[in-house]
Amino acid sequence: ASGLPVVTTRTAGASEHIAEGVEGLVVESSSDEAGLAAALERLALDPELRARVGAAARARIEGFTWDEV
Repeated sequence: ASGLPVVTTRTAGASEHIAEGVEGLVVESSSDEAGLAAALERLALDPELRARVGAAARARIEGFTWDEV
């Protein structure tokens, strides 16, 4: 909701709302330390990707108001 890119895992609830490479990056398992590090590094090194997925994450969540929840 803050317009920041998301890194999550398939087992986290957030993964239901995050399409890989669209609203964020999804790693298979929270125990995959190398995968999590790679996702963070990918975002750190690519400002265009950070901006694009952050904006998409913000747009995706805007429909989830407290009234809807």
